[in-house]
Amino acid sequence: MANHIWSVVGDDDRADIRSTLIQPFLACLTSTHTTFSLNTESTYDWENEEWSVPINFSVA
Repeated sequence: MANHIWSVVGDDDRADIRSTLIQPFLACLTSTHTTFSLNTESTYDWENEEWSVPINFSVA
């Protein structure tokens, strides 16, 4: 999944927004019906040139 948002118009006193979100994921189902999954909800702030990359692991 991917998403990109940016400000186009608005008040001059508000900060501009340019942000990209990517959410790759991987899931594996075992023969015992256990699911292992790994994903990240990474965002990149183009205005401040900063990444946020939390990594999530789950077992169900």
